[in-house]
Amino acid sequence: MSNRKSKTTIGPVEFIHRVIKRDEKGEPFTLAAYQRRMLEMALRRDPSGELVFRLVVLSEPKKSGKTFTTACLALWWAVTNPHTEIIIIANDLEQSVSRVFKTMTALIEQNEALGQEADVLSSSIRVDNGTLILPIASDYKGAASSRHSLVCTTRFGASRARRRALHGCTETSGCRRSRALSSWTMGPKHQADATPGSNRPTVYRN
Repeated sequence: MSNRKSKTTIGPVEFIHRVIKRDEKGEPFTLAAYQRRMLEMALRRDPSGELVFRLVVLSEPKKSGKTFTTACLALWWAVTNPHTEIIIIANDLEQSVSRVFKTMTALIEQNEALGQEADVLSSSIRVDNGTLILPIASDYKGAASSRHSLVCTTRFGASRARRRALHGCTETSGCRRSRALSSWTMGPKHQADATPGSNRPTVYRN
């Protein structure tokens, strides 16, 4: 990435536009207009530079790229936030490794700028700025001793136990500015209300 602008000031939309030129399959990629609006709204900052929302939940129809979007945002956070940890959680360790983590590794392989910033290991990703990306299962107690600043989930469901795990990962972090990002499939009622072909997401904020 160019050093003309501090990495810490680059928002997710600009980062994806500048750095992620190809998707995980090597095909040319650009954000859709609705994705730009969604990310700019959900991940905006207050006057002090902090993200406005600590928890962001993105809900979209099936096959709309939730895993891909989560992977892109996790990579943005990793590159722009040095010396921290990012946790990828799912129903179990196998799912967390096979979905978001594999998408992230593929994006690093397909995009030269990312390849210059990160090294893919067997079960983690190390960024040159000292940040570590780790996949874990939904038992958030295993993350209690870490200092992660971001927790990401996908297809995590909306059960009470899983919501507790998401909040638990955030609350048990040693980093007081820890944030959480979750994405899951839009329910049938909301899919029926959506404009056909629009794939416009619902953004839940807290």
